[in-house]
Amino acid sequence: MGATTILWLIITFSTKPTDSKVLNDFYLRVKPAFGWATIVENLNIKPEKSHVLYSGLSLLLSISMTFGLLFFMGKVIFYEFEEAFVWFSVTALSFGGLWVTSRKAQLW
Repeated sequence: MGATTILWLIITFSTKPTDSKVLNDFYLRVKPAFGWATIVENLNIKPEKSHVLYSGLSLLLSISMTFGLLFFMGKVIFYEFEEAFVWFSVTALSFGGLWVTSRKAQLW
């Protein structure tokens, strides 16, 4: 791992920087969230609001919803209805949270 890092640093500092037009075009196309303040200043545009927090929360809620649904179905199959209700509640709350956060993150 140390050798890879050293090699990466040598190559990074020994190669020519990317043309600013390429970076500007990339920023306008992708609109990355962090680390592009210099490019935004060069383009004289207003930076867009980042939705990384909402996107990350949406990811966690989708995982919670998926596992909740799987455990819910398993509990129903084994006639454990009290625990099934708990897992259904987890699934429903996760779905509701996912709906809200994905709208705020403009994922749809």
